[in-house]
Amino acid sequence: FTAGGAIRVQRNMQIDAGGTYNHAGQTLTFGGVGSVDAATITDSNGGTQDLGAVTIDAVGHTKNAATDLLMSSLTISNGTFASAANAVEVGGIVTGIGTWTAGAGTVTVGGDFDLSTFTASSSVSYFSGSSIVFDTFTANGGRIELSGAANQTLDAGPTAIFYDLRVNKTAGTATFQTDDINLSAGGTLTVSDSAGTTFQTAVNVPNLVLTGTTGTIAFNNNLDVTSGLTNAGGSFDLTFNGAAGGQTTTVAGNTTLGTSGTVQLG
Repeated sequence: FTAGGAIRVQRNMQIDAGGTYNHAGQTLTFGGVGSVDAATITDSNGGTQDLGAVTIDAVGHTKNAATDLLMSSLTISNGTFASAANAVEVGGIVTGIGTWTAGAGTVTVGGDFDLSTFTASSSVSYFSGSSIVFDTFTANGGRIELSGAANQTLDAGPTAIFYDLRVNKTAGTATFQTDDINLSAGGTLTVSDSAGTTFQTAVNVPNLVLTGTTGTIAFNNNLDVTSGLTNAGGSFDLTFNGAAGGQTTTVAGNTTLGTSGTVQLG
């Protein structure tokens, strides 16, 4: 099937095994007048057919991924997109005032992310765009991982509580700004690779693991580690209490800083 214009699907959509879908640059919208609740989106080819620019416009309704899905961008202007145990990869941006509820399937977003309500994958949600904004966020017991090569900023949102938060980039910096970084009991914040990671806001975590980066890992505001800090090695620089004014750093238990770089306190 090759799209000859913008497409609107009010009920179910299925791409059969062996079938092809060519979006031809056209928008694919699920919902609108006559929309059916709990409709399904199926790619029987394992999520290999790029659906292109997808819009969920389903007031009061949920559109469900029934298989793994691939799309170029995702706009949720109304309603809910639920991906359950299915992996969803979005090559570009994710935006809108609607809701994405993920399940056990992985979430991969290649562009900027700014969505009103997001429940993350209970496994891993990967973000490689330049800007990640969580307005209303639920961790779902999964890992949020900043990846890719772009310089990235993350705004956690005023109520966000992460469980497993990781910086694991091939290049580029990561900057956490605007809202505090809070992790739930047993959670871990890990910086394993980047060209530099900066926490401009307060960080409150049970476990902090620093395994490697290029440049500096900087905690410019208050840092409270309630279970333990692990830094087995690396050659990066570390800065605590880096901003102007009075900040506090509290780390429970004995800590050995194994980096061969410099460590600055205040």
